[in-house]
Amino acid sequence: MKPIREFPGQELQWTRVKRWKRAFELHSGDEVLAMLYPQKGANSMIAVAADGHWAIKRRSFWNADIVITELTSQAEIAVVRRGRNKRLTFSESKGGSLLRLLSFIGYFFAGVFLTNSVPHLVIAVTGRRNLTPFGQNSSPVVNLLWSGINLASGYLLVRFAEKRTVVSKVD
Repeated sequence: MKPIREFPGQELQWTRVKRWKRAFELHSGDEVLAMLYPQKGANSMIAVAADGHWAIKRRSFWNADIVITELTSQAEIAVVRRGRNKRLTFSESKGGSLLRLLSFIGYFFAGVFLTNSVPHLVIAVTGRRNLTPFGQNSSPVVNLLWSGINLASGYLLVRFAEKRTVVSKVD
């Protein structure tokens, strides 16, 4: 295998070694530059090239970040964040897990508020009365107001969670 850095600007292509196997080779023409195969006993892939050996693994079921670690030192060298921007970011600081938790909580409550705004909006548009925090038999105008408050709260929480995610990417 030759180092990947010797092939700048050339078209590189991943090909499956055999149909029934989850092993791949990175080619530049006829030259094999790297191999990617599943690690036995773990839910990760191993990448082997002349430049080094790496493990590629999803952080967890709930966290879709893909972590790339160096096999010899187990050092986290890159994190691919799967989200809106799908950015490649390099190793995060120790505070990253707290920021991810705050982002998760923000997104959860944003979903709660945004979901709660829908029935109140429908009730307001149809002209019916319904229970709100302002009273048991609230008018359609009050339901519309409560729906707007829920929408605004949900939007602000989404913005808060996005800001937390961006901050953790900068670390």
